[in-house]
Amino acid sequence: MLEPTVNTPPAPAVATLPVIHAVTNDEIVSRDDFIDVACAVMAALGPRGALHLRAGRLPAARLQNLAGGLEAAQAITGAWLVVNDRVDLALGTRARGAQLTSRSLRVADARRAAPGLALGASVHSLEEARVAASEGATWLVAGHVFASATHPGEEGRGITFLRALTSAVQIP
Repeated sequence: MLEPTVNTPPAPAVATLPVIHAVTNDEIVSRDDFIDVACAVMAALGPRGALHLRAGRLPAARLQNLAGGLEAAQAITGAWLVVNDRVDLALGTRARGAQLTSRSLRVADARRAAPGLALGASVHSLEEARVAASEGATWLVAGHVFASATHPGEEGRGITFLRALTSAVQIP
């Protein structure tokens, strides 16, 4: 079967990508003091860090309110706000990026919808990494390297996977 040719705009030029990513979950974002703590984390990370707003069970309206509450923290702290799985909310709240998962839009589709947005892609194989890179991902997140409670019964992919991944693609 032939795959259609994907003509996507190039990933946005990003001078310095965050190297430390603090990732939230449903429990963390449900705390009454979440915005205050998240802003403190962003201040501590500064321009080399990112706060990933990740809460899969949260309604979209609540997630949008939280992202909106963190929008100004980007300018004040230099840290990035990255919205997990929701390109629309990332754009609507002026987050600097979105992290795409295996359940998200394809990178090519997200890139067409948001050509100026930094896009991370979670990958679990070398093929997924190559496709994400070719479609314009700004960075990759390697899907679970070690055994994890979020993936019960699955072994981690290990350091060998990370080595192969860094050899297979040229993006961070």
